[in-house]
Amino acid sequence: MTTVTNQEIIDLLGKDTILWSPSLDKHVAPIEILANKVVLFYFSAHWCGPCRRFTPMLKEFYQKRKEQQTDSEDFEIVFCSMDRTAEEYKGYAGEMPWYCLPHQSPAMGPLASRYEAQGIPHLVAVDTDGTLLTLDGVGELSTRAEDFPWRPQPIADLLPGFYLDSNKEAVPMSDLDGKYLMLYFSAHWCPPCQRFTPVLSKAYTALKQQRQDFELLFVSSDRDQAGFDEYWGSMSFGAIPYNERQVKAALSARLGVRGIPALIMLSPEREVISDNVRDVIQNGDYISDFPYYPKMYGDLNSAGNAINQQRCVVVFHEAGDDSEQDDIREALQTAAENSKADKSLRFYWATSSGGLVTILRDTLKLGPPSETPVLALVDVPNGGTYYVSNQTDVTAETIQEFLLNPGDKKSL
Repeated sequence: MTTVTNQEIIDLLGKDTILWSPSLDKHVAPIEILANKVVLFYFSAHWCGPCRRFTPMLKEFYQKRKEQQTDSEDFEIVFCSMDRTAEEYKGYAGEMPWYCLPHQSPAMGPLASRYEAQGIPHLVAVDTDGTLLTLDGVGELSTRAEDFPWRPQPIADLLPGFYLDSNKEAVPMSDLDGKYLMLYFSAHWCPPCQRFTPVLSKAYTALKQQRQDFELLFVSSDRDQAGFDEYWGSMSFGAIPYNERQVKAALSARLGVRGIPALIMLSPEREVISDNVRDVIQNGDYISDFPYYPKMYGDLNSAGNAINQQRCVVVFHEAGDDSEQDDIREALQTAAENSKADKSLRFYWATSSGGLVTILRDTLKLGPPSETPVLALVDVPNGGTYYVSNQTDVTAETIQEFLLNPGDKKSL
């Protein structure tokens, strides 16, 4: 039996989903035409002017590439319709030579959530093993179609030959070989950046007193050299030269930086360890937790964007006493250790009101905090679903039982 290397992607579409090819007048199960291929999900709609301009470009690319491809380069496109009516969908899909999800398919929610389809046209490329290649297929097709399927360049290849140290001296980037490297994407004109930069500078200085096996470099989004010079002058660490604009753009794209401030930790091999180091720095755990590998468990208020990207077990117990809250943390840590093979799962305690804890409690309609803990499973990537347990005795065992049988599904 042939192994399906991208089974997770096929499962995401749903076992009952049937794809339709208007040009072939053919209906097939996803596994028949997507298995072991690069898959491009095309989020688009007839009512969208930029989509109507981009679709012919994508069609030309698809047809030329299909004529030239070898078996090892096989790929497929799946149209993910955001059309308002079935009539618009049928007319628009009829222009496309690839396969299409049904109009208003249940798979659209999970796909749009996982692949951040917040605006259209939006083209996502997923590799043969199910790993994400790019969320910016529109840009990639427009600027370097010949490099399809746009497998990411090694991060080390995108770094410049020199960086500026804290004394403004040019230093070969090779001097950082074998060290951890943090990249700080920021700008003077950004108020959240201005608030975070002094905290980061203080943390950098404290961390340097403990270890020398890392460096931190500022990657500027300032609008001009003068703005860069003034802002960098307030920092205690080095920078990538401002005139390396292409380096900044390439690193931002490669690392998926969509907002600032962003603080990313790279390993000595220049692989991403964490893209959310900012939360660690702000919460003061930067000495003991270095180099900040993401944990499967923690405080919900430190979860950052993980709540939108992972399935999350959350135990709310803001009104519990210290002993009860310690028991909750221990239960979640044990449950996380027992579930470490499931990379899509995270475990969080909500033991103090405010921030994300209060927002999520309100979103799940749990009512005000009480003396009874609440155990919930939140699955934003799967169409924004969640489950709430009736179990009030929260232990590692009851958490595991809840995961196996979560009960009635609800929608956010």
